[in-house]
Amino acid sequence: MVSLRPVVLLLALGPWGLAAPIDEDPAYQAGLRALQDELPAVAAARFEETLAKLKPDDPARATLHLRLAESRVRAGEPAAAFEHLEEKVLQDSDEARLWAARAFVALGRFGDATDALATLAEAKDPDLRHAAALARAHLFAALGNSGEALPLFEKLAAVPDPEIAEDARLLHAAVLLDGDDPAGAATVLQGLAPDRPSRQKRLRFLQARLAFQCDEFESAAAIYEELANNPEHLNLALHHSAAVGHADALHALGRNDQAVEGLLGLLDDRPDTPLLDAVFSRLTAWASANDTLRDLLVGRLQGWSSPGTTQSYPELLAAGDPVARALAADTPAPEHANLAAHALYHRARILAEKNDTASVALALRLLGLLRLEHADHDLAQLSLLETARLQQAESRPAEALAALTALGDLTASPDLKAEAARLAGRIRFDSGEFDGAAADFARARRFLDKDAADLAAMNHALCLLQAGDEAGFGELLGALQDDSAKRSLQLEQALLLAYRNDAAAAAALDRFLRENGGHPRLAEARLALAEISASAEPRDLEMARAQLDSVDPARLSDELALRHLLTRLKLAELTGDWQDAIADANRYLQARETPEDSGVLLKLAEAYYLNGDSNLAQLHFLNIVNREKEGRLHDVAAFFAAKSALKVGTPPAITEAVELLAKLAAGDGLLADEARLHLSRAYLDGGRAEEALKQLAPLLERDSSDASHLDALLLSAEAQRAMGSDEHLEMALEIYDRLLARKDLPYPLNNRIHFLKGLALEQLDRPEDAFATYYRVIDGENLPKGQAVTEWKWFYDCGFKCLRLLGDDNRWRAAYNVARKLAATEGPRAGEAGDRARKIQLKHMIWEDE
Repeated sequence: MVSLRPVVLLLALGPWGLAAPIDEDPAYQAGLRALQDELPAVAAARFEETLAKLKPDDPARATLHLRLAESRVRAGEPAAAFEHLEEKVLQDSDEARLWAARAFVALGRFGDATDALATLAEAKDPDLRHAAALARAHLFAALGNSGEALPLFEKLAAVPDPEIAEDARLLHAAVLLDGDDPAGAATVLQGLAPDRPSRQKRLRFLQARLAFQCDEFESAAAIYEELANNPEHLNLALHHSAAVGHADALHALGRNDQAVEGLLGLLDDRPDTPLLDAVFSRLTAWASANDTLRDLLVGRLQGWSSPGTTQSYPELLAAGDPVARALAADTPAPEHANLAAHALYHRARILAEKNDTASVALALRLLGLLRLEHADHDLAQLSLLETARLQQAESRPAEALAALTALGDLTASPDLKAEAARLAGRIRFDSGEFDGAAADFARARRFLDKDAADLAAMNHALCLLQAGDEAGFGELLGALQDDSAKRSLQLEQALLLAYRNDAAAAAALDRFLRENGGHPRLAEARLALAEISASAEPRDLEMARAQLDSVDPARLSDELALRHLLTRLKLAELTGDWQDAIADANRYLQARETPEDSGVLLKLAEAYYLNGDSNLAQLHFLNIVNREKEGRLHDVAAFFAAKSALKVGTPPAITEAVELLAKLAAGDGLLADEARLHLSRAYLDGGRAEEALKQLAPLLERDSSDASHLDALLLSAEAQRAMGSDEHLEMALEIYDRLLARKDLPYPLNNRIHFLKGLALEQLDRPEDAFATYYRVIDGENLPKGQAVTEWKWFYDCGFKCLRLLGDDNRWRAAYNVARKLAATEGPRAGEAGDRARKIQLKHMIWEDE
């Protein structure tokens, strides 16, 4: 809502003149007339003429110095006013103190201004005394110090002078409305009926504000419209504020189209309005949600922008020149330069919100044009900040930093200097330039108030931390006065150590937890300690479990809740205990399920799969398949849904598995080959060896170095064996021999293929050749030279096959020797082999001394 506070903080006071014998001087009279005609520079020249005629001890010099001080203040030369106000002849002048206060305000020295006005509390002239008190209260209010302003307004409302009392009540009510106290404002305004028309209009304006704050929008709209249509006795700012207030009321009533049209009409009629910022902030906000209104606004923005100059500097615009001040002097100013500058700026921001390449490119060119045509406008500097933000979003950090450097050099605004430094710091931080980022945040701190400076100090410290400057980090940490900021930085240091898997992370996090029991980020610290305990060697799984159990996932943010769940799943993988992980995953999904949660569903399905709950695993994998119609997540879920179904093993489950695998195998996804192999396995298990071979054919045609070629060969050999004829068995043997001839064959796989080859030879009724194949494994013929046995499953399977074949041939002494050979190994079935050896020895009376 538009505030009543006027542009000029102090009331137009005086003159409370001193009696002077110069009233007949023509130059002096001309100066007074010039002041009345609001020509203070002319007045000053005339007063200087009169002053030059006076003798050094002429008492009229006091009057001349006062009028010169007034002229200088009114002419916008407050520093020059003090050359007259500091004259000894004015040291006891109340009016001099008044004009000193006005000069201090013009210089931005508001504290000195209020002090100067305070000295007039004992002024002899009651009019001057009251006017100074009112000006002081007004100044306090404008500075946001309502605690000092309100008591003064209440006191002044009781003075006999109606001019002062009415002004005090009007200003008092305005301050209360600024503080969102409509009830208090209504009490102050009750019974107020000023005679002066200008005060009547101010009262009506306050009544409109009061109605608006009481949600009486129809009443507010009617009063604002009345004021907007009847500008008599309203100053420019108040008249335009009424138009803006009318738009606010219409917007509150849901009549956005009328509100927007009203503001556009104000800009058409009065493009020089001092409320451009307020108008444009509303227009862009209200039009953003309505395509028709947005298009209307964009069309007007194009019209208000200075036409024709877009083609004036094509090279610079195409290059996105960040400053281009050199050409500004040669650029003709548009008729309404202020409106044109705002139009360019806000048109660029609306385009940037579209967030597509063409719109952002045009937005950058418009911001460049703004700097070319309006180099001295405040928005030219803001446009550099917007340019940098757009370039940052487009991953153009070097250009963004160039724009921010230009802004830092050009602007005198501490706020803009601070924002430019902070944004540069974030860009360098994201780029990994931590030393440069630290310097940026250190620079930002110099321009910020305490709270913002403390935040910049924290960012500065984080940059030093990332840069590895432990000494600089420690120094800055020690210099911080805010204990809360210190604790936060200590946590950031511990979290960074955890992120880097530093050996000191666990101790740092544990220390933080012990020393900061009530810290708001305690759960984050516990979670980081759980993560590091479950991942860093030596693992402390009990610590990880304890930290996870101490955190309630329901009270965490989505990001932290997901980290909690993933750590729980990691712990389950390490311990084999899946129950807590499955329960946590289900709770997470029930509390937060969104389309983005398919990844969590996948982890839950995986947990069921690894826990042996094949039915539930299949159900959850299929849920993901139905949610994700394509893509990698769909393929992974479909693949494991098929694997789960194969484990379930019922005919319907196997049918569904075959259908899923067939679809994956027919595609070109990352899992197509794996799906083809598993589909072939399913066909083999279902007695469909010929179909298995058809699926394997594309893989068998590939080069032997292909990852899937080896598995395909093994499955094809198994399919040949399953088909059972001598011809197919010979083909299987040919495949096994081809595989065993490979020099890069891993030892465990070598053992397995020997076993499978032996089975095929037995099927061909060639027991001697089968025995020889099995024996090669237990005798170590296929073991790489100098290596010990590292695989035991196929090793013992071959060994016990040898025992059976020897027993079938009644070669018990040889069987006894093979059993002893197996018993002498260090594998898991050595004891079983020893028992077999003793049984053979006892049953067949085999003694070593025979």
